[in-house]
Amino acid sequence: MDRLGRLGFLFVMLAVASCRPAEQQTIDLAGIDRCLVKEPGYQHQPKYFLLVFGPQAKTRAWVVIDAVAEPASPHHTIYGSLYVDRNASGDLTEPGNRIPIKTGDELPPRFEDVLLAGDEGRTAYRLRVYAYPHLPARADQAYTAKYLDVDPIVEVQDLANRRSYRIGAARSGALTGSSRPAETPVVHIGGPLEMGLGPVPVVKKRNGAYEVRACVMAKVSGRGVVAHLQHTEGGIPPGVCPTAILEFAPRARGSWPHQLKVVLKSRC
Repeated sequence: MDRLGRLGFLFVMLAVASCRPAEQQTIDLAGIDRCLVKEPGYQHQPKYFLLVFGPQAKTRAWVVIDAVAEPASPHHTIYGSLYVDRNASGDLTEPGNRIPIKTGDELPPRFEDVLLAGDEGRTAYRLRVYAYPHLPARADQAYTAKYLDVDPIVEVQDLANRRSYRIGAARSGALTGSSRPAETPVVHIGGPLEMGLGPVPVVKKRNGAYEVRACVMAKVSGRGVVAHLQHTEGGIPPGVCPTAILEFAPRARGSWPHQLKVVLKSRC
């Protein structure tokens, strides 16, 4: 995060050296079939999202959260299960697809890790899903429901390429998911990457300086969903740094805006 001591910030444009091979093509994630072959009998309102893997998105794995949180317990204990389409068959009732909660009353609670196979059938990805209770917007608001909804944050580790992705909501962090398979978000792991801004792209510091926050992301189809590539896992080479081109409002009417180019060398 690099600090910029300028006022009148309007917008940021980002450029970075390509992080993907030139021959990779962008897949139309919105056009991917979202039909499930068979589903279990859920105990709660399910929340769906779909992971697709590899350059051509040939391997697809459904992930469904079937869980709630206890409002009265100190840590909002999580009850329920996670369903993962391990074999990419679309049948969530197959043996081994139901994943139990690992730490229901610890923070942050999460489910057991899941290993997924890649295009060649070998173990290629590790999936970890954290479960966060959906709390009221304000601390003084009372809980009106018997149970709280659970929103996940998903981590996918690409074991072959030593890359790690963190999938969540653009603003709140945890995913809200979709209650219908046809409307579920789709995240492309192992496909083209793109530059983007963080959940809070510009932060003004007490000394009047600005911090511009940028990230490398996987392609996503789904409003408000982001999949950050974690640089701490070796996914982004040390010498790759984005360039922020900032445009400031003109000081006088009729004059040209001022542009400033800054290389963002620091990493969070």
